[in-house]
Amino acid sequence: MSTAGIPTFTSTASRAVAKALAGVTLPDDRTALELAIDVARSHGAVLEEVLGPCRHRTAARARRAIWAALRETTSLSYPEIGRLFERDHTTILNGVALAAREALSTPAPLARTRPPSRPEPPLAGAAAARAAALRRLPTPDARTWLDVVRTACAAEGAPLVDVLEGRTSQSAARARHAAWRELRALRYSLSEIGEPFGVDHRTVLGVISEARAA
Repeated sequence: MSTAGIPTFTSTASRAVAKALAGVTLPDDRTALELAIDVARSHGAVLEEVLGPCRHRTAARARRAIWAALRETTSLSYPEIGRLFERDHTTILNGVALAAREALSTPAPLARTRPPSRPEPPLAGAAAARAAALRRLPTPDARTWLDVVRTACAAEGAPLVDVLEGRTSQSAARARHAAWRELRALRYSLSEIGEPFGVDHRTVLGVISEARAA
């Protein structure tokens, strides 16, 4: 976060939207930016991707949920929400309608991001060493890197041990990549992100670039 409370993003589009949302106060005294942060986190999405043009499924779904929440909790019109997100009002209208259908057809985001009910198997070897290293690394929002990874695991239904051991199952890869994207959004370098996961910075760059192009 910057001193003004606006996240420091690499994307100028995301920064502009964050600044606009920070200027809107909700009836519960939060800002629209704080609402966006909460919704993105509950969906396991990276805030920079949610506020920017990224079309990744998780980011797009969180973005629609934010639009719906703003329509439900404020007097903002579709064009006003569109101006905040630099979108046409018809995009917001269609997005809010889709968000309503998604809310009816699937569990609430918070339910999806809770940890699996089965206890995690004990970590050993390389996984335990990586978990310990990640636990020692704090984030600007008072979490640790391990917390970021756990949140991504819960969102994707991936066992923590699979992510830490670099296994290539779809759920483990998605969770690992989601964690990298969130850490990148928190302004860590590619090399810093790759080191505790035992991967080269080029591997991290490939994941980040693919998400932005999606």
